[in-house]
Amino acid sequence: MTKDNYTAEVNKTVTIIDTAIDAIRKYPPKEFDSSHLNQFVNTYVELKSNATNPKPEYKNIKSLTYIKNDALIYFQESSGEAVSFFWKELKQKGIDINRTNKLEKILKKNKISNQSELDYVIDMMIPAQQAGLITKEQLNLLNSLIDKFERK
Repeated sequence: MTKDNYTAEVNKTVTIIDTAIDAIRKYPPKEFDSSHLNQFVNTYVELKSNATNPKPEYKNIKSLTYIKNDALIYFQESSGEAVSFFWKELKQKGIDINRTNKLEKILKKNKISNQSELDYVIDMMIPAQQAGLITKEQLNLLNSLIDKFERK
């Protein structure tokens, strides 16, 4: 890892975090009250601090990738004005990140592969169904995949 690559990744991560904060402040979700909004912003400010002032053992691309992934979770998994604004802004700023639908991938492979996927499915399946991202049939399939994974 060169210092230039690391610095470029820090700058990219900071841009993602700043854009996330801007998006959520401009278009707070209806279900967010002021304490939710403050918690969201504080979490992202902490992520930014971790990216720009890491402990020496975390000053590497792998740690930055974890921070970046944490910053993207809400925007990968949600919908609404803030999310639309976020992705549009990143594109305009030249940040090339693909939005992925992990539930769709899990449904396509018809399997929950690990504990991380299980946690993700449990956290996201009801909000995804309520947002119209998955059907009732897909929700039922996810429930059966959870059951199958837990019986292993």
